[in-house]
Amino acid sequence: MTTSTPADHKAREAVRRQHDQTLFVEAGAGTGKTTELVMRVLELVAHGQLPAMASLAAITFTENAAAELRTRIREALEDGAEGRHRDRTFTVTEQALLATALEEIDDAAITTLHGFATRVLQDAPLEAGLPPGFAVNDAIRSQLEAAARWRSFLDDLLDDDSVAEHLLAALTLDLKTEKLREIADAFTGSWDLLQHRPFSPVPLPAVDVSSVLDPLRRAAAYLTDAPAGDGLTAHLETVVVPFIDALEGLDDRMDLIEALQRTKVKSSAGLAPAWKGRKPEIVAILLEAHEASTQLVGDIGTAATETLCARLQDFVLAEACRRQREGSLTFHDLLVLTRDVLRRDRGVRDRLHARYPVLLIDEFQDTDPLQVEIACLIAADCVDVPAEDWADMAVGGGRLFFVGDAKQSIYRFRRADVQLYRAVGERFSAGTTTLSVNFRSVPAVVSTVNAVFE
Repeated sequence: MTTSTPADHKAREAVRRQHDQTLFVEAGAGTGKTTELVMRVLELVAHGQLPAMASLAAITFTENAAAELRTRIREALEDGAEGRHRDRTFTVTEQALLATALEEIDDAAITTLHGFATRVLQDAPLEAGLPPGFAVNDAIRSQLEAAARWRSFLDDLLDDDSVAEHLLAALTLDLKTEKLREIADAFTGSWDLLQHRPFSPVPLPAVDVSSVLDPLRRAAAYLTDAPAGDGLTAHLETVVVPFIDALEGLDDRMDLIEALQRTKVKSSAGLAPAWKGRKPEIVAILLEAHEASTQLVGDIGTAATETLCARLQDFVLAEACRRQREGSLTFHDLLVLTRDVLRRDRGVRDRLHARYPVLLIDEFQDTDPLQVEIACLIAADCVDVPAEDWADMAVGGGRLFFVGDAKQSIYRFRRADVQLYRAVGERFSAGTTTLSVNFRSVPAVVSTVNAVFE
């Protein structure tokens, strides 16, 4: 039920006016979080805590959300400057501050995370290792460019004798080149992680099939007095014995790999009474052979996969370096290069720390881990070498403001992680604030949803 003074009034007042503490605001759908975020901006302006609108950084998730937030801040500034804001009566001095802010609204960084990162890099391209005229490729151009470079890489890979056997083993184990492309795309979307957890080539192990043949021969020995017409007898005659002959007659490693991959030797067929207590022994022996075969195939597959991943990794990292050198960036490049220049260059950190007295981050449940690190690097107290972990950075009170709703986290494919959301909440738990009153749904709907979640 909504009233002129909602049940969470104190929380809303904190969001609007508590400017000296980092706040972590949990706000479900329909609680009016955007309204409160806009009011916090107005209060920051009215209290003179934003020296200019160029000092406002409000980061949201999508372009549409950023455009809406900018429009609502503009409209609120207009109403406040003219003394007709519905939620607040501003003094003449405050109205003058709001009027000045309205004139400067286009200078504010009300944008997506990628848009904010672009601003940072445009202010410090040389420090970030970029040409001054760098550009961000749109999705279509990035896809076309990536496809062309992938075809070139794949041609080189197929002609590379140093990985020929690994590639042949992988193809024998049914790895498709399309899957390699999927892995490369996944690597590209998180190429910064490869710098710290690299793959290394692994030699292909010898294919010693004795661990498979020995139990199979023991199992085949039971055929001397096997019950005729039984299912387990048929399996030994038609699968096990031919497989033994095949393995004994193969010398080529790839032929052995293919045989191990294709043939399934374990079985629980047959009637136990017909075997007079011997069936469990045979089933266990066949399982032993199956597990040995699986281990051999797994070891070969692991070596082939890790070696090919090492090559894919080299390709992806080389492409990231090329994009940086040429100034033709992807969205993920923006975040990584922004984080890197902030971590590496104190001068850049100091400038941004002074420019943005507070970072307002909306839809925080959809954040990329890089966003948290970027925000903390800017907001943290200035030191020569920042802490390795964002959670260990000393962030002054009021310099960060987060708002989100864990129940609406839907962008895991973009590295959003609800566990990170919770970790940030714990780190800034002293400022945890909850907007709980729903203005969008009627009480019956809210009660039902609450009951389900409980």
